Amino acid sequence: MVFVFIVAIVAGRRAHLKVLAIAALALCFVVGSLAWVARNEIQVHRIEYVDSVQTDAVFVASMNGGPTHLKKIAFQLLNQPTISAADRAQ
Repeated sequence: MVFVFIVAIVAGRRAHLKVLAIAALALCFVVGSLAWVARNEIQVHRIEYVDSVQTDAVFVASMNGGPTHLKKIAFQLLNQPTISAADRAQ
C-alpha cells in the first residue's frame, strides 16, 4: 500500500498537478487498492493484494497448445464458489 501511495504522488508530481489534486489522486489509488484487498478477503477469505488462483489461471492460459491437465484443474478451481486451502496449496 505504501508503494501505491508513493506511485500516486510521483505520478501527480510528474503531471504537474497541484497539491490538492495530488492528494486526491493518492486517495483514489489507495481506496481502489483497499477495495481490491477487501474483495479478496470476502471472496477467497484471505487478505492479499492479488488472488493467486487468478494469477495462476492467467499463467496457465498463456501457455501454448491445447487444454492440458493443469489448465483443466485451474479452470475447475476458478469455477468453484469456494476453494479449500488444500486445493489452493496444490
